[in-house]
Amino acid sequence: MMALATYLLLAAITVAYVLLVRSIWSRSRDVSIIIGSTIVYAWTFLGAWFFIPDAAIGFKGYRIGLNYYYLMEKMFPFMLDRGYVVQLVAYACFVLALFGVLRVPLPSSKGADLAPVQLSREWLVAAGIAALAVSVWSIRPLMGQAMLEHRPLYLLVHEWTGMRHSLHAFSASAACFAFVLGTTVRLAEGGKGAPFTERGSWLPGWSYLAGVLLMCVFLSLTGDRHTIFGSLMLGGMYLINVKGRAARRSALWMLAVGGGAMVAGGSLREMAWTTSGLVVEAPRHEEFHLPEIQHIPRHPSSLIGKVGERMLSNEMFCAHFSLYGIMLRHVKPVPGISFSYLLHGFLPADRRPPTAYAHYARAAGLVPDQGYTIHHASAWYLNAGWAGIPIGGAALGLIWLLLMRTASAFGAWGWPRLLPWLFVAFLPAVIRSGPESYKALLIEGLLLPLLTLAPSMLFGGQVHHPGPTGRSPLHA
Repeated sequence: MMALATYLLLAAITVAYVLLVRSIWSRSRDVSIIIGSTIVYAWTFLGAWFFIPDAAIGFKGYRIGLNYYYLMEKMFPFMLDRGYVVQLVAYACFVLALFGVLRVPLPSSKGADLAPVQLSREWLVAAGIAALAVSVWSIRPLMGQAMLEHRPLYLLVHEWTGMRHSLHAFSASAACFAFVLGTTVRLAEGGKGAPFTERGSWLPGWSYLAGVLLMCVFLSLTGDRHTIFGSLMLGGMYLINVKGRAARRSALWMLAVGGGAMVAGGSLREMAWTTSGLVVEAPRHEEFHLPEIQHIPRHPSSLIGKVGERMLSNEMFCAHFSLYGIMLRHVKPVPGISFSYLLHGFLPADRRPPTAYAHYARAAGLVPDQGYTIHHASAWYLNAGWAGIPIGGAALGLIWLLLMRTASAFGAWGWPRLLPWLFVAFLPAVIRSGPESYKALLIEGLLLPLLTLAPSMLFGGQVHHPGPTGRSPLHA
């Protein structure tokens, strides 16, 4: 009975969510609303659709590939109880506040007649190649260490801190953005209201495509699937907003490339580097210790289970259960903890105050260095108690709204049109962390892509309006 009531609550929340998002999209007609709302839902409620029936039948979901059970031992047991229902209601308040703010009408466009900004292909490709080279150089010491210690490169990169790690992350993001945006601009040529166009170039159009494939290989080896995901989401939003239904084939192509890279990254990052090449580590077969999940095998043996294990990501569970864990372990709010961290961001890492996530992990007794995440609403709870949940939703919605209003004020012209798309592409990182992520959103999510694009815009030359050629833009 508890499971049925909770499932009905989840269904009601989902219906209200869809209707609210639909009302916002019907006025803006910006596909970033659809993609952004999908991202928020995926990291907030999607895990509930799997957990509720799985908990109701005694955790038998391993038969279809569910493999989040190890999190119960490293985090805390997840149970279908009153605390879980309270969590769902709290998350509903968060998203209601977020999308309620987005219902504020946008101003009419004032710059629709402005010509698109022209880009230099040579400078954009050069920026991508230079950023990729810096990223590879930054992690070069880890490659040798991974081979020496026979450990996956992903684990070493994940555990790494310091200036070179930041340089690697920023450079990889910049390179991926440059190649994906260049590809997208070429594919969107001739579309109505395109923010950018290209001048003639001696470089072939497929140079962008080569860069995208090269980045996918590199990021698959380092296990960085989020950079691939964010860049390709940006490209998809650009294409669909500019070309509408005509962009379906191109958008599906980009989705296939990105999806393949993320699947490959999920497999390659588990492999150890040796002098003989990449070697798959032998799987562990130790049993679970919690009584509720002792019957579950550590690794699936059936074909359905193995396929499901690859397809069903555990990312929809870590952040989803964070508020539940805060209540279960009685983690006390610390007023303004995230903003104290932001104010002391100039200090060395070992002298900064803790983040909301660090406070949660320590107070809840989580096993350290396991890559857990906290939901944005949970982090706001730790900053301001229960009132922080709707306040946090409204704050995030206000940031989104301001970027949309800026883009609308400039019409279809140039880089301001990218702002809400860049925000949505970075949204997974924001939803999976606290208000501390606002600094990363500003620097890594917004400023870094625009700075990467700046030389190409500066040397793009005079704007021209090329007519249709009947050829694929990637072969021009």
